[in-house]
Amino acid sequence: RKKTIIDDIKTEGGRCGSILNVRAYWKNPKGIVLLRFKKPDSVQRCIDMMHGRWYARRQLRCYRWDGFTNYGFVEKTKEEREALEREARERLLNEEKKKDLVSV
Repeated sequence: RKKTIIDDIKTEGGRCGSILNVRAYWKNPKGIVLLRFKKPDSVQRCIDMMHGRWYARRQLRCYRWDGFTNYGFVEKTKEEREALEREARERLLNEEKKKDLVSV
């Protein structure tokens, strides 16, 4: 499935110009795929051609990358954040208990 998505995107994007690199961020819930073109004008052609199209029951949103956004970073869900906070509190309490035991 992943290979098919990359191949499809390469084929469609390749109609706009020479692609240097394709990178998919599989863990990102937004389904981010970055295309890097040889020529800057190919980028806008690809955006114009693909923005708003449908692929695998999802509507594509195509934008020029800002050069800074890290799409590999995935924000934790509320449940994941709460679990991490509980674990941190428990570790802190355990450390405090150890200090009490070591006190002379």
